[in-house]
Amino acid sequence: MRILNHPNTVKLLEVTDTEETLFIVMEYLSRGDLFTHLEAKEKLVSSLHHCHQLGVVHRDLKLDNLLLDANNTAKISDFTLSNQWHPGKKLDTFCSSPVFMAPGLFLGSPYTGPEVDVWRLGGVQYTEVTGSLPFRG
Repeated sequence: MRILNHPNTVKLLEVTDTEETLFIVMEYLSRGDLFTHLEAKEKLVSSLHHCHQLGVVHRDLKLDNLLLDANNTAKISDFTLSNQWHPGKKLDTFCSSPVFMAPGLFLGSPYTGPEVDVWRLGGVQYTEVTGSLPFRG
């Protein structure tokens, strides 16, 4: 580990090896592990599910519209393009930014609503994992 020097690799600060114990001192990373981060994403999915249960479809989920509070809790924001949705009724408004847009919207196909949000959330998660956008805008 001593030879590793990269901004995305934990820094090894000191190693002390005694007859009984090996002490490894590493950089302190205060925000926790990725499992904690994934739990936060689960809460974001829960928030989106809550919107859908109340008949609200966001239609513009993207990184810019997912904000963090002081406790690093992700929150859905900017409901400018949101709309009411009802099972069995279709929406046909062509809206949202094209980078995460569901394919049916490009084709002008009517949609119920929640499936558009789920598609876009998948695009957001793809970007978080790969560091690149899923489609060209």
